Amino acid sequence: MSWIINSYRDTSLLDNMSKELVKKYDEIVKHWNLNTKILTSHSSFWKSSRFQSEMWFESKEQFVLKNLMRQNTELIFQEMRSWGPADHKKFYVERALGSDGRTLDAFKLDSSSTGTISAELSNTSDECREAFIFRWNNGYAFMEVAERVALALERWLTDQGENVTETIRRMQEAEKARDEVRDVLESASAAVSTEVASLKLRNLADNLGLVDFLEDSTD
Repeated sequence: MSWIINSYRDTSLLDNMSKELVKKYDEIVKHWNLNTKILTSHSSFWKSSRFQSEMWFESKEQFVLKNLMRQNTELIFQEMRSWGPADHKKFYVERALGSDGRTLDAFKLDSSSTGTISAELSNTSDECREAFIFRWNNGYAFMEVAERVALALERWLTDQGENVTETIRRMQEAEKARDEVRDVLESASAAVSTEVASLKLRNLADNLGLVDFLEDSTD
């Protein structure tokens, strides 16, 4: 099943979160009806929302983990002060998650709870707080967006079974068809004589989505 997931992970674009990569993740989440809370603030699903950056999520995840580790394990704060990103992820996976990849009851967050953690998460929008709790409780904390999308897709594929291979194949074909049309539009934009016409063609190329090509392929 890993080849299916890897076909939608373009790691060469991860550093700058290109517009194309953000759009690709949005399309994957939309097509397979995955939870949009795994996406970043760059996503079109969050443009009109007060949604925090990945750095905000990472800093809050570190705070929450240390707080819950201190409450539920033998670890003390002095031992955790020097933890780096890899340490936080390691202890989250090994101590906070169960065999199903979700948090154990002792580490689960509740939106209605009060206390230090609730106060730490209070200075943001309800949507952002809900996204944080969803990621934390479902094993998506301390992950890059590529990892979150891959995990969500892997879980979906596991639930649905191997019969989704044909759907994956059609999506790959749709992506190829979209790229071919985009190349034609970009070539045409370079050939036309007016800037207005060229801009319109470039906008058409930029806004091509997989969904339209998938619908065409099922007619």
